[in-house]
Amino acid sequence: MKIKLAVEDDGGNTATDEISVAIQDQSEAPVCKITAPAHGDELNAFGPFTIKGEGEAVSGEISKVALKINDDVIPDVTALPFEYTVPAATYPVDTYVIILEVENSRGLVAKDMVTVTLVDKNAAPRLLDRRTGRRRFVRADRCHRREGYGQRRGRHDRQSRVEDQRQGRGIGRYGSV
Repeated sequence: MKIKLAVEDDGGNTATDEISVAIQDQSEAPVCKITAPAHGDELNAFGPFTIKGEGEAVSGEISKVALKINDDVIPDVTALPFEYTVPAATYPVDTYVIILEVENSRGLVAKDMVTVTLVDKNAAPRLLDRRTGRRRFVRADRCHRREGYGQRRGRHDRQSRVEDQRQGRGIGRYGSV
């Protein structure tokens, strides 16, 4: 910007001067942080989970807050700090990026993002069958007894071994009469 000054005295003498002024914006961008969930967390896709965030305007005021899950804007979040609960089964099992964008009154923007994975924590455990090497689903409440465990004769004939099918290993012995 240039400022020009022209003066004239009572005798009709004139003088002019011109100066250039540069105005620098000393404002700083706002700061923001997603405080929950943490980056890399595995969350249950079939249960609700909470997203929390905070931030502040270092210069000016906060003019815009946007919370996004894979670029889908969550319209309920408009101010800082916030706590938003995602209802159960809203998003399918997959990996998602949660983004928090904050803009101040001077147009400066701050962003924070975390990546989370939604998993099915209600699924039955997958195990490998020792005989076939294939995966199988096993009910956690089932276990069985195998009679005649061992190769010895005599008092060991009636010994039983309880196997936990989830782990495929013996968890104890007892003798029968």
